[in-house]
Amino acid sequence: MVREVYLADVALGSGRAKIIVAVASAEDVRLALESECDIVEVRADLAPTEWEKLLQAVRGRRPILATVRSESEGGKCPDALYEETVTRLLAQSPEAIDVQVD
Repeated sequence: MVREVYLADVALGSGRAKIIVAVASAEDVRLALESECDIVEVRADLAPTEWEKLLQAVRGRRPILATVRSESEGGKCPDALYEETVTRLLAQSPEAIDVQVD
């Protein structure tokens, strides 16, 4: 039995596959919002100085999946800043946060 999980008004687990577009710049956000994507993934590790602005640009227009990958996970966030960055992401209240658990 499949159970639906919602990110804002997007039901995961039922209907068609959902499209998630990753963004790391204002241009990426523009293109994502012009597309028919269901969810926008804001990559905080790829936009370390502007991810908060990207979240604000998407907020209310699409559900947000916020993601941060440390360097040891193949991303760009220095390992020493990973915990602080995740804490800052949580304070922004995206619909979901994607983190790695080792």
